[in-house]
Amino acid sequence: MVRVFSEKLEAVYQFHFYNVGAFRVLDEHGMQEIIEALQETNTYPTLRVRHHGWSKESPLSFHIGTEDGWSYVIMTGWDCVEILSISEPLVVFESLVEPQEGPLPNPFLDAAKH
Repeated sequence: MVRVFSEKLEAVYQFHFYNVGAFRVLDEHGMQEIIEALQETNTYPTLRVRHHGWSKESPLSFHIGTEDGWSYVIMTGWDCVEILSISEPLVVFESLVEPQEGPLPNPFLDAAKH
């Protein structure tokens, strides 16, 4: 499962993947080929892709771990996750998140200060 916070919608969503062959989390540098193709949209999409750099580097993973070479990508402003799966994910709304001013409380870190 991948949890994603949508700043625009102020909501958290879960992406449930089944039969995962591989996944990777990377910054935007590893997705440069895809980002350049989407530059005009100025959005962080969730998409299905194939025939890009990783599929050329790891053809066996894509042959075994995907449906006809497709992988699923969730892009954010910070990191991207790419999942090799033979089936589409189930997307589930988790919750709305109320905007907060300043840093969020963290009980673990706050306890360490005392």
